Amino acid sequence: MRDKKYKSRVIKRDFLKTLAWKRWRYTLIDYYENRDCITNKPLRKGFNVHHLDMREEHYTILKEERFRPLNADTHDCVHFLFRYYKKDPFIIDRLKEILDLMVQYNED
Repeated sequence: MRDKKYKSRVIKRDFLKTLAWKRWRYTLIDYYENRDCITNKPLRKGFNVHHLDMREEHYTILKEERFRPLNADTHDCVHFLFRYYKKDPFIIDRLKEILDLMVQYNED
């Protein structure tokens, strides 16, 4: 299993070095108007293009609906939450509850 995961990472890493991928990133910048799709903030240097379908066999299918540009911190957050969301989708409800309370407690 470990060898399979390593091989998959190598294949994905090598794809991300291709000219086709590098050009694709710029296509997406235009398509999404240079915005992080979650925060709606301008993309910063070092932004990520997030693959919605992370399976190796679909990794190179370059269609706009399969990707979202995200700033690095947003991308990290998505991957962190996804690990839990797959097992427990209600994590989003609990997160929203905490965020709503934070807004309530921090209003002037």
